[in-house]
Amino acid sequence: MQSDLKNDFFQDEPLTNSRLDFIKTFIQGSLEPSIGKIKRRLDKNESISMIATSGTAIALGNLISSDLGEPKQKMHGYKFEKSNLEALLSKLIKLTPFDLRKIPSLSERRSEIIIPGGLILNTSMEMLNISELTISERALREGLVIDWMIRKGMLTSRFSLQSNIRKTTVMHQADKFSVDKVRAERVASLALQIHDQTRYVLHNDLQNKGRNLLWAACFLCNTGKQINLSAYHKHSWYLIRNCELLGYSLSEKNIIAAIARYHRKTLPKKRHESWQVLISKEDKEIALDMALILRLASSLDKRPNPEILKVNLKISDNQILFKLISANSSNQPLLEKWSLKSCSQILKESKGLDLKVI
Repeated sequence: MQSDLKNDFFQDEPLTNSRLDFIKTFIQGSLEPSIGKIKRRLDKNESISMIATSGTAIALGNLISSDLGEPKQKMHGYKFEKSNLEALLSKLIKLTPFDLRKIPSLSERRSEIIIPGGLILNTSMEMLNISELTISERALREGLVIDWMIRKGMLTSRFSLQSNIRKTTVMHQADKFSVDKVRAERVASLALQIHDQTRYVLHNDLQNKGRNLLWAACFLCNTGKQINLSAYHKHSWYLIRNCELLGYSLSEKNIIAAIARYHRKTLPKKRHESWQVLISKEDKEIALDMALILRLASSLDKRPNPEILKVNLKISDNQILFKLISANSSNQPLLEKWSLKSCSQILKESKGLDLKVI
C-alpha cells in the first residue's frame, strides 16, 4: 500500500493541503474493511494495542526518538505516542523528495515511502482510537515459525514461549559474564520473599510486572564485575542496556538495567542517563522500588555459602522489622545483620521507614 500511494499521489514537490486531505481519505477508505473486522471482534469496552513490525515503522521510530532528543537505542519494544508521529509527519510533509533523501537515517528507497507509511500508521491509530504504538523488530516470519511449533506440539502456548525465552536469555547473559548463578539464585529467592511481604509498603506492584523484572536483575546486577569491581553497578547498567534480552521490551530492559544500577550506592539523580532513559513515571517507580528490594536482598548474601535462608517481615507504623532465619541455627548472622542495617538510611530516605533487625 505504501508503494501504491507513492506512485499514485506523491510527486516531486511537497504535499499541498488539498492533496494531503485526499490521501488521508483514500487511506481511510482502504482501511475501513479491515478496521471494521477488528472492531466487530472486540467486546464492549475491550481495548487493544498496536504493534508495528515494518522497516518503515522502525525508521519512523528512529526519527521520532531523534526528534525527542533521546539517546540512540534499539527499536525493538520502543513506544511512541500518536502525537509524536503527527509532529514528525508535519515536518516530513513539508520536505521535497530531494530533502527526504538527505536524511542520514533513511535509505533512498525508504525516503520514498516514509510519508505514505507514516500516514497509514497515523490513520490506523485514529480509526482504532489508539494513542500509543509499539515497534517490534520481529515480524511475520517469526510469528509463522511459532504458530507452526505450537501446531506441532513443540510449544504449549505463546505465553510459555515468552517465559522460556526470558529465562533462557537471562541465563545466557549471566553465563556470558561469568555470574555466580548459585548465589544469584539465593539473592533472587530473598528478593522475591521481600517483594511478596511488602506490597503497599515498599511497592504497589500488584500485577507482578516489577517482580518479574526484579528476578532478571538479580541474575544480571553483577555482570559489571567482569569489567571493574569499582562502581560495577554502573558497568552492569551499560551491559544490560546494550545486550540482547529476547522476550523483553526496550522499556523493560531499561528498567532491569536501572534496578541493577541503583541497587547499591546512591539514589537516582536527574542528570543520570540511566534515569533519563526511563520514559514514564511508572517505569521510574518500578525501577526505584525494585532496586531498593534488591539492595536489601543483596545485603543478606555476603558469604560464599548460604547463611540466610528466609526472611520474615513485620511492618508496623513507620518501622519494618526483619527477622532473619539462618541456615544453621547455631550461627549468629552478625555480618548479615550489620550489612542489612547499612541500608537504613536509603530506606528512610526513599520510603520514610525505620529498619530493625532481629
